[in-house]
Amino acid sequence: SYVPESRDRWKAPEVFLREGGDCDCFATAKYILLRQSGFLAKDLRITGVRLRKDNRLHAILIARTGPGKFERFVLDNASDYVRTALYMDAYVPLISLNEMGVWIHDRQGRALVKSFAFPAEP
Repeated sequence: SYVPESRDRWKAPEVFLREGGDCDCFATAKYILLRQSGFLAKDLRITGVRLRKDNRLHAILIARTGPGKFERFVLDNASDYVRTALYMDAYVPLISLNEMGVWIHDRQGRALVKSFAFPAEP
């Protein structure tokens, strides 16, 4: 269940499933569960966003199921719907990450400013 946190803490999925948590806990748990079900890391990104309607910071998971622009989906615990990423107009992406790297977006969320790839494990 959703539990607001006074101090932001990213919980491991087993702790989150037991205690509940906020949006970053939901996004992390979804990421790990989808990885365990066969999704590749390159197809998943936890994304920190700013909500356009009230400027609050929020975390979502973006999942890619194929190469086309209609095959990217937003998984957001604040919504009962899985929506295509084409409808990201409610969000301004700030930072995205997965186990392969970190991507920093510009202030408008339109372009990447920097990206950092993590070295592959031997």
